[in-house]
Amino acid sequence: MLEHKQYLQNKYRHSKLEEDRVRLRSWNKLAQYELDSFWQNKWSIFISQVAFPNPKHFWQTVKCLNKNKSSNFSAFTENDHTYKTPDEIINTLHEHFSNRFTAPKLSINNTTNVLVSNLWDKLSNSSQHDIELVCENSDLKFTTHDINKIYEKLFLLKFDKWIQVNNILPYQQSDSRQHLSTLTRVNHITEQLTQSLNHNSFSVIVYVDFLQAFDMLWYHGFILKLYQLNCPYEYLFWIINYFKDRTITLDYRGHLSKQVKVPCGAPQGSYFGPKAYTLS
Repeated sequence: MLEHKQYLQNKYRHSKLEEDRVRLRSWNKLAQYELDSFWQNKWSIFISQVAFPNPKHFWQTVKCLNKNKSSNFSAFTENDHTYKTPDEIINTLHEHFSNRFTAPKLSINNTTNVLVSNLWDKLSNSSQHDIELVCENSDLKFTTHDINKIYEKLFLLKFDKWIQVNNILPYQQSDSRQHLSTLTRVNHITEQLTQSLNHNSFSVIVYVDFLQAFDMLWYHGFILKLYQLNCPYEYLFWIINYFKDRTITLDYRGHLSKQVKVPCGAPQGSYFGPKAYTLS
């Protein structure tokens, strides 16, 4: 099926006929349906094996979930200098990530920077009692100890609803949104290009690639933007507590680095991080 899809893609790439485009689109939908059915069936088999009464079946099944460890390295080179000892490596990595997560410098002569700083200080220094008063008539209730993976998912459900109700993100904005992935935009662009070719018109596409994009997320500016969009205070409190006092520790073969403060950047592997970057 995939080979035939590749054949149709090559055929349409050369012919540019509407008939071939429709056939390719139909076959692509069929292939996607079969692929979804395959993964659904594979998941059902996995669940049935996990629920099997025999413990041996259970452990044999969950064993496949163990992720392979990342590749080891014994040295690396930077600026024509090779670091080999564990202390050299861990110190160099600590310096690299400390510079990478340096907080943006704010100017007191910039009105926006002053507003950002004052708003962050005001909300981040709020007591638990203040947070409870704000959340009293809200469906979002939490303490500063509730910031974990499970609660992060629950918060994201409420936050997504607020975004949708208030039309915060336009329909054209994709990525990290349900039914609006990057593939959706690629298909949309393909359709637009096809229409342009059919009508002999021009299509303008601008590609922008941000280096280390997720690491550029500015917490203070993100909070100010949400505040100006009339985001509920209880959501602002949760987000600030989510971002506040983040640190990382580097581990190289049992050698631990000093803690690195992370005053900016979307947390890798988080649920809320990609959403925050898209909004910012």
